[in-house]
Amino acid sequence: IEGGSDPKQATRVAGIPIWVFHGAKDHTVPVAAAREMIQALKAIGSSPRYTEYPDVDHESAPRAFTPELDTWLFEQHRAAR
Repeated sequence: IEGGSDPKQATRVAGIPIWVFHGAKDHTVPVAAAREMIQALKAIGSSPRYTEYPDVDHESAPRAFTPELDTWLFEQHRAAR
């Protein structure tokens, strides 16, 4: 939620289920950081989810915490070793 990372590190998290939430008007962590990481993950074959709230600054958490997120989160699991 409202985070950013180095897209060059995308391979390190490619196998982890990811759902990114970001406000388009975020002045604390620029939304470009989230967009670039999502693009980098998709470029290496990962399938991240991305939700961007057009009229939200750095307060997307209240919108992100929904029953849909709960359902998605609890559907995730590690592959058998």
